[in-house]
Amino acid sequence: HKVRMMMPMSVQCNTCAEYIYNGKKFNATIEPADEAYLGIKIWRLTVRCPKCANAISMKTDPQNCDYICESGATRNFEPWRQFNLELAEKDEERDDARKDV
Repeated sequence: HKVRMMMPMSVQCNTCAEYIYNGKKFNATIEPADEAYLGIKIWRLTVRCPKCANAISMKTDPQNCDYICESGATRNFEPWRQFNLELAEKDEERDDARKDV
C-alpha cells in the first residue's frame, strides 16, 4: 500500500548524510511486519531519501508508542526522550524503595 505520511522522527541518511527532519512529508509504502505486540500489528514503513533515493525502513513500536529505525538511516538524538527515560527510571527506583519499607 502507498500512503502519504510525515516523518515521525528526525533521522540522518546513512548513504549521503542528509538530515531528514520530523514532519517532512513522504510517499511511503506500508506493509505488515509479521510481528505483533499484545495482538497489535507491527507495520513496516519504507520511504526514500530526498537527496540520494536510498531506502529508509522503520517499524512501529506499540510497546513504547514510538518508531524504530531499521535500516538506511540513523535516528538523531532527541534530548526530551532521554529526559523522559531518566524520569521513568527515577519513578521505578522510588517504587522499589517504597516496597522495601
